[in-house]
Amino acid sequence: MTNFSSSVAFAQWDFPSSGFVNGLSAIPQPFLPYYNAYSLNCVPMGSNGSIGPALLLAPANFVQEAFQSADWYNLEISTLINSVGGTIWGNQLPFLDGTTQLRQNLIFQMESADEINPLQFSVSALDDTRPSVLAVNPLSAISFFPNYAWANFHMRYYQSVGLVDEFKPFEDNYFYRNFVLQSAGDLNPYGSLVSGVGYVGGGQSPPADPLRNVEYDVQIPNQVPYAFPNYAYAASGTTNPPSPLLSTHSQAVFSTWPDYGTIGASYDNSWGLTLASGQSNIFGLPYQSLAEYYSDGASLYSQTYSAGQTIIDAGASNGYACFYYPQVGAPRLQTVGYFFGVAARDYLPGDVEFTPMTGTTAPIIATPGTPLLLGAWAEESVDV
Repeated sequence: MTNFSSSVAFAQWDFPSSGFVNGLSAIPQPFLPYYNAYSLNCVPMGSNGSIGPALLLAPANFVQEAFQSADWYNLEISTLINSVGGTIWGNQLPFLDGTTQLRQNLIFQMESADEINPLQFSVSALDDTRPSVLAVNPLSAISFFPNYAWANFHMRYYQSVGLVDEFKPFEDNYFYRNFVLQSAGDLNPYGSLVSGVGYVGGGQSPPADPLRNVEYDVQIPNQVPYAFPNYAYAASGTTNPPSPLLSTHSQAVFSTWPDYGTIGASYDNSWGLTLASGQSNIFGLPYQSLAEYYSDGASLYSQTYSAGQTIIDAGASNGYACFYYPQVGAPRLQTVGYFFGVAARDYLPGDVEFTPMTGTTAPIIATPGTPLLLGAWAEESVDV
């Protein structure tokens, strides 16, 4: 997650020895606003007024040992930095309930797939030199998986899922919103998404390794209407989670059809477009409707195809650029088990090597007195 500058530039306070209970004394809340970074130093003072040397809260050799440990990347970022160099980063994080966003993010992955492939795209068009406002690296190649969907707090690092980003459910929720058509305000005058998400040609099959840094056919620019405002959110000091932007219901999403992929739609010899009945995407979600938008240069037009219906495609038959937004039935999810894993030791959801399962196949062994940070996922079955 992003390292935010503290809103408290410098402060000091006294801890009288009489204020310690069992060796502990609480730091006043006003000195530790939420989402800030702090370097804490202690200066002892004797009863005669003499002052001792300033000390960091952690010795220097602990800093070295912490970063040499093979398990440092198993920790949450806030936990790790809290343990080294006397710096507390994110120690004052309030509980933010991202349950709704996590479920919406999971469902989006399923609804954005077509009959052959999951959604795959690259971040940043080649000619977009603007700084990125997204919570992903520029030119990142993103691919969902064809056999399962996932949502979590974990950030990928190559083929490891090692760090926890406490804002990730919100970041993903905002990011995915750029692929969704909720109203005419999401469209530009030509009928494509105002977010800039678009198909750039090629039509080649997706790579076997979804994590290869390749130029996918679908691109999203560096700057988009929906990007979670990490800094503004943290600077506000709020303890209320942001409003979710997606839906757990059926929603129209971006599609590369007819240039690439299949969504159960086809043409006849007279430009009649049919959305076939009984067609489903790779997650078994049935296609319910298809929204089409196109422009003749003066006005924006639209028409909607329902499953089993054939309509003359006036836009395509007149040679206009047409944009299609399929809508599948929303999945009904039921919890059937749980998976527990340790980053950099186990394959976790989002890792290429991970295989969906109920529970964990290996026992979790912990050493007494040694912290063990477990990741936990609920496994959901899909009922369509």
